Amino acid sequence: SSDNPVTDCETAQTITQMNAVSYNAANSSDSNYSELCTDYKNALVAQIASCGDDSGALQNTVNSLGDCSDTDTSNSTVSHDALMTANLNGVQYDNLVPFYYPYLHNAVLVQVDNYGNKMLLIQGNSAPTSGGAIEINIHLREDNWAIGTYPLYSDSSSGTKINPIDLTNGYQTYYVDNSGSITITTFDTVSRIVEGTFQYSYMHSTNSGEIGPFNCVNGTFRYSLDNEYFD
Repeated sequence: SSDNPVTDCETAQTITQMNAVSYNAANSSDSNYSELCTDYKNALVAQIASCGDDSGALQNTVNSLGDCSDTDTSNSTVSHDALMTANLNGVQYDNLVPFYYPYLHNAVLVQVDNYGNKMLLIQGNSAPTSGGAIEINIHLREDNWAIGTYPLYSDSSSGTKINPIDLTNGYQTYYVDNSGSITITTFDTVSRIVEGTFQYSYMHSTNSGEIGPFNCVNGTFRYSLDNEYFD
């Protein structure tokens, strides 16, 4: 969070390291070279913003990457759109995007859960560069990667998982099981778009006990399927 710049710096360093590994493993002839280079460059810029760069070494690396152009632009048409909206307990949020999205421009992630299921992470954060915010994490299970309406669960062993986070008040937040659903209105691996709607209920756990339930209503999302899994 913005109250803990050390953590922000550590997060930025970790993201830079992850992108450096991917970039260093790529060749300029690879179709995704420009994307990997740009992600690495943006991560360096984010690290400079979070940690500083007294020696100028990070900026030198940024300069050395140039404009990240390559000769093969076959993947350049993939967009990186990400936008989630939701009304949480009467408060409307119209610009939720993935954490660090302003720097890395990655819309979605494909992960594997503890049960071996492929999960598409659709994340919306109200303070994507600083944390300490509202965050909605939808882990869309692979068997739900199609048009339809599906129940939401607190554990992906049952299906699509939702993990709501509220760091604005110090409360622990958790999903009320059997209270929510997600409707996928578009899942197009050609135009590389996933969009839909969602709603659910959640509780806050405080030092003096639980409060709630509260409702998340009118949730919407439209994200590019920009992860390399869909190349």
